[in-house]
Amino acid sequence: DGQVRSGVQFDSTNQRIQFSTATNERLRIGTDGQLGIGGANYGTAGQVLQSNGSGAIVSWANPVTPHAFTIMDSQYFTSSQTILAFNSDTSKDRTFGVTIDRTNERLQPTVAGVYHVLGFLDYSHANPGSSTFTLRLSRNAVSWQFMRRLLNYGGSMTDSMSVQAYIYFNGSSDYVDMRASHNAGGNATMNSASTISMHRVGS
Repeated sequence: DGQVRSGVQFDSTNQRIQFSTATNERLRIGTDGQLGIGGANYGTAGQVLQSNGSGAIVSWANPVTPHAFTIMDSQYFTSSQTILAFNSDTSKDRTFGVTIDRTNERLQPTVAGVYHVLGFLDYSHANPGSSTFTLRLSRNAVSWQFMRRLLNYGGSMTDSMSVQAYIYFNGSSDYVDMRASHNAGGNATMNSASTISMHRVGS
């Protein structure tokens, strides 16, 4: 019937190569080496090929790097290093390629690579006096990076601090959590404005 059902066709007029299956053009390579999907669909600069599963043709998509973001819970922390808990509200979670583990209060990437991890702590204390507050990122329960905040304040106060690090994760067993401690006596309170986030920056 003259139809190209499956095969490779060279279009000598337009100087391009077309790949077809089931009588439909699936991919083409243009004269400048550009790749078209289903015809002259070349995408835009910076886009990548995305699989849409076993039953659909590939498509152009904007690249998404593995990442995670979640808000923290309202929680006491003391002079001992306390693993800070995630809020049970998942509506503000953002994640791709990273597991937000609320059972163990950790972020666990499923894609290996170097990640930028950022922890933000909003906290309060009834009367810290002259004291030190410490915020820490721990990889696999071992301290990786910490930040100290020195205070000299009488009376109730609210303050904030942050800590960040570039950390390699193996994409399977490695994880990160956020911990806080202080020497002001009594309990300090982490407020729910606190957050932890991470995104992959390289291999």
